[in-house]
Amino acid sequence: MTNIFEWNPTLDQTYDADFTNNTLTTENTNNGLFPVNGFYKKDSDFTLVVDDNTNVTLAVDPNIPEIPNHINWSSEVYGKAINVVKGTLTCLGTPQESNVTGTANLLLNGLSNNCLSLNVDGSLYFISYNNNVLEGVNAHVRNSGILKFINSEYISIRGSEDIYDINAAAFIDDDASFVAEAKTSVFVHNYHFIASSNSDRSLFIKSLNGSIEFTNYDSEGTRGIKLLKNAKAHIQSANFKLNHAKVYAHRDSYLTIKTDNLVVNDGGRFTLTDKGVISLEGTSKKAFTFTGSIAASYPQKLFSFSTSPGLVDGYYKFYGLDSGAGLNLLLSYGLLSVDGVTTEQYLRDVLYFQDLMDGSNKYLKIGMKNL
Repeated sequence: MTNIFEWNPTLDQTYDADFTNNTLTTENTNNGLFPVNGFYKKDSDFTLVVDDNTNVTLAVDPNIPEIPNHINWSSEVYGKAINVVKGTLTCLGTPQESNVTGTANLLLNGLSNNCLSLNVDGSLYFISYNNNVLEGVNAHVRNSGILKFINSEYISIRGSEDIYDINAAAFIDDDASFVAEAKTSVFVHNYHFIASSNSDRSLFIKSLNGSIEFTNYDSEGTRGIKLLKNAKAHIQSANFKLNHAKVYAHRDSYLTIKTDNLVVNDGGRFTLTDKGVISLEGTSKKAFTFTGSIAASYPQKLFSFSTSPGLVDGYYKFYGLDSGAGLNLLLSYGLLSVDGVTTEQYLRDVLYFQDLMDGSNKYLKIGMKNL
């Protein structure tokens, strides 16, 4: 028996194993209230519960020449969600069989009060859009869930515009992954990532040809990235900017930053506790670009250690630097700190500095002595 699923923008809906049409195109979605050429959800839920091998695709109709908003999900009602409980939901912004980035856009909007959530225990993919906008939406990725924004031109992830409001966040737990990969740029504004996943791609953010920028303003000064447990994070872009954003590596987490141009304003900071590791590398070459003029542009205490949880066994890895000129720049410009102290003699007393090799690539390892 054929059971056809019909998308409805205003009703709570569940797609389960009873339905047989695994590919839905935009020609089916009009109920007279919303444009015909997109998948709209307004103040309502969508839930996917199918077997692990089933892929349900929301695809652009190749017969429609222009689709400004292919995905447009929003809510002004608290508690509404897109739930991928089991199986895969793929949102495809280009006609199938196309190898180019689409002109369609994607908008996920919890409006001003974070009224919309993404709850992902299966797989949720947003593929090949011109612009991806995630605004005021809390994302919960857990179990072995995967949330991906890939093969698109731009990705914009935003929380609240109000510095005193509760900011939106992505929580990445268990063995889950959050991936955002753009051809041109990834822009994160007042959004917070909290990763405690054991996956090798707990958090993966990459710009192929442009930049990644974290711009965060909040009253506590804590928004940015917080890595817990064994979380593995990877940030890669020719240009990476921290604008009032904080990056924390706790427990046994590991963060790799690959960039040829790290730009940090007064509010940006990296902090290690426990056994956290942060590695800074180049993209075009392994060496991290670091000169006197670059060091002078950075805020003091940029690379910090916090001993408040107890013993710190974590460390920084600076590729291309050594315990001579590279270390002198870090110390003379006050870029290293332990519990806020930047005094050179104190740091030399409590930190160790090792010149090591990774294959043919040298790096400077800086950690705390076990005093």
